Amino acid sequence: MKKSYVVCVNSPSDWPEIHNLLLLDGTLEDNIPSRACECVDEKVVYKDKATYLLDEEEVELISQNKKVKYVELDPSVHPEAYPPSLPFEQRFNQNVKIYRTISSLALAANPPTAAATIDELNRTSYCLKRLEQKERTWRDSDFVRNTTGSLFADHLNRNYAGLPKVINTSYYTNQTGRYVDCVVIDNGAWHGHPEFVDSSGISQIKDLVLDGPFYIDPDYFTTNSKTTTFLGRTTCTEAAAIEWWTDTTKRSASFSSAPVVSSSSIPIAYTRANMCGSYSAYPSHSSVEADFANHGTGVASNVYGKTFGWAFEANKWNVAANVGQSTVISVEKIYEILKIFVDNKPTVSGIKYPTTINSSYGTVASVASEFSTGTYYYKFRDENFGIFTDKSEAPGFLKNFTGTENSYYSVATSSTTAQDAGDTLANTEGVIWITSAGNYNQNQVNPDELDYNNYWSTVDPEGGSFDPAVHANYVNRRGSPANFGYNSTTGSYKVISVGALSGYLNEQFKENKDWYSNSGTSVDVFAPASGVLSAA
Repeated sequence: MKKSYVVCVNSPSDWPEIHNLLLLDGTLEDNIPSRACECVDEKVVYKDKATYLLDEEEVELISQNKKVKYVELDPSVHPEAYPPSLPFEQRFNQNVKIYRTISSLALAANPPTAAATIDELNRTSYCLKRLEQKERTWRDSDFVRNTTGSLFADHLNRNYAGLPKVINTSYYTNQTGRYVDCVVIDNGAWHGHPEFVDSSGISQIKDLVLDGPFYIDPDYFTTNSKTTTFLGRTTCTEAAAIEWWTDTTKRSASFSSAPVVSSSSIPIAYTRANMCGSYSAYPSHSSVEADFANHGTGVASNVYGKTFGWAFEANKWNVAANVGQSTVISVEKIYEILKIFVDNKPTVSGIKYPTTINSSYGTVASVASEFSTGTYYYKFRDENFGIFTDKSEAPGFLKNFTGTENSYYSVATSSTTAQDAGDTLANTEGVIWITSAGNYNQNQVNPDELDYNNYWSTVDPEGGSFDPAVHANYVNRRGSPANFGYNSTTGSYKVISVGALSGYLNEQFKENKDWYSNSGTSVDVFAPASGVLSAA
């Protein structure tokens, strides 16, 4: 049976020839039907395509013509052949307060209240509304100037604070994270927080280490160590999960060739009670490291939480890493585990869900050991060489940063093993990695740009022992993990580097980076950071 097919050529110059041949009866041209094809839509707005009535045999023949770019069903005639256009829908069933910047100085008269009154029910953050627009939706009149206190006095870009809006924020139904495995690597998260619990009382966060094996290899656990956790989901036991990662004999035969990680790389302390918590209890590892999950819980809520998160319908994954935590899994080992996860996770209708990774951490160093007294050398923009012995003599480009003595800046990991693990994961098909650009007010540029080779050193560059690869401490480059997956041919990185958008406006009421955020040509995008509301 004939259907309406669009035939498009590679070049408009080829169009008159192909079009006339398709209309010709009895042609002997290669890869053109010998009988005339009826043109049902000339698509005159274009100069390289039209729609014809064709059967499957004719489609196959025309597709082999070297001058034809594609042959496909006309979407205006056969919409059933394509995914539907999804509507724009409301996020909540009522108006909610959307907060931008809350602090005792900025909004003393308008703080979010602790009680879940009707005005505060489902309160959310400005990042949901802001990311739908090219420009900010807060008007100048929606901001108030800080006139008291000295907290922001030193930072001109922190003069205005946003008021809450009462609005029902909306979303595109094909932009909710559905069909995506979304992994947050951070300092842990409280899985039992109401932000992550669905209407049936089940936590939607899965732990990469403890729940990943059940997702990859569920058939193995039908008779081996299946359990229902205190968070309501059916999964495998903690011991069985760790055995799956570390022992090829503790899996289904179809996964026996998948790599393993060393058993010593997953600490004994990595349990659900310690890392995930329960509905009524914070993760108990916080008794060992007091700041455990204090950052990762908020990050997870802004990534995929039900009221704060953009990707609220994603498959929600979390893993506690040694970013500020010394007694959990190293990030290098997590990259190995994630590589196994991505390569072996199931397909759905023949398609493997993409994996997005969020990592809000980075490797950091300090200039001259926080400007301790000594003899130091520097190079600036390939021409200016110099020496300094303390901070007062150091050039300006070395003391713009944040942290102790304005000395902190992002750097690549010093571990080649960790760099290789990150590069391998970043270059894996189906992985989309988003990371913090860094919080050190650092100018980060791409290779071959003016500041890329700026450095300081403890070794004289004009001395015979100087080796740039060893002795030069470069201060204007991406740090890890933002530098993973670099391609020297294209000059690009596989990891998306994200700077911090201020919750405040500058004196011209313009949005800007926050005072601490790294910026420059190698920072890909900026996203709401300061001033967002999140789970705690």
